Order: sequence, then C-alpha cells, then structure tokens
Amino acid sequence: PADDLDPSWSPDGQKIVFASNRSGNFNLYILDVSTKSVERLTEIDSNERYPDWSPDGKTILFQSERGFGVNLFTVDVETKKVKQVTFDRASSLHYPIWTPNGKSILYQKYFGSTSVGLVVRDYSTNKTSNIISLDFQNDIWPAWSPDGSQIAFISNHDGQTDIYIINKEGAAIYRLTDDPAIETELDWIAD
Repeated sequence: PADDLDPSWSPDGQKIVFASNRSGNFNLYILDVSTKSVERLTEIDSNERYPDWSPDGKTILFQSERGFGVNLFTVDVETKKVKQVTFDRASSLHYPIWTPNGKSILYQKYFGSTSVGLVVRDYSTNKTSNIISLDFQNDIWPAWSPDGSQIAFISNHDGQTDIYIINKEGAAIYRLTDDPAIETELDWIAD
C-alpha cells in the first residue's frame, strides 16, 4: 500500500533500487528481480529519494534530507555504509545521476529563489567541474546519453515545459519537444 518511486536498474539488470515510504518516510530499498525479495538499504527518519546505481554496480547515489538542507549521498551496496557527497546548506540539490563512466555526477541545483541549473561534479575530488548555467528558470530531470556526450533535461525556458538537449559542456542547446503538455522524468534508451 506504500508509494514505491524513483526506480533505477542495477548495471547487470538483476536488481532495482527504489525509494519507498513503506516504513513512514522515504528510504531506499533493493528489489531482486528474480526472487522478488526486497531488502531495505537505508534506515533514517529523513526522506531519501532519486537513487541512481553507479556504472560499476557497487554504489548508489541519492538525495537525502539528512542534516542541513537537501544534499547528495552515496551508499555502498554491500556494506550499506553511507557517505555524504555534497555539503550545501543554502540550496537544494535534486535528481542526481552518474555519468556513464562513473567519474562524475550530474544534478539539479537551486541558485537562489528563481534560478535552477545543472551541475557536473567530479566524484573523486568532489569539486564542481562544470556548471551548466542556461539562465532557464527551471532545468530539471537531467539524463546523460549512453555515450556521455549529451544531456537531456526538462525546462520551462520558453514558457512551457519541454525537453532540451545540450552537449556535456553545456552548449549547443536543442529543443526536442514543443508541446503545451508537461514533459517529465525522461531517460535515454541504450542504443
């Protein structure tokens, strides 16, 4: 009867990590596809959402309300050890995803009350390597292309919510949809 949201496949296709409020607040769970068994991955009184499995299958990146504000964390799939990745008190960070090579992460960040942009952060150094600042009011749900060369995202840049594509440096903006309906939660297919 709970809400099971934000699924992410393991690289081998055998498991799915997802957020669920089956214990009150949202925590992360792993579903084994073949046995249908579910294992709780995180146990905290804060909400944890938007998990994304690392390309090597060892780590899951996610958003959490632990501590101050909303930040990004990782959890080791085997040991369940949690590591804080961002330490941002002034803004909220959402929709984190790994780059296809697992060396960086991409996420949405609020830059003040009305500006939202996409940030690329090197995972090993935890330093921001590129801020994709498009002066859009709402750039959300980023998704890397399988080859890592492009990023698709949702934005209301032209007054309606549509899908845009940019290259990994944040240039060459291409509007993919032009429809008054609201697009949301996009992803790329493997081929």
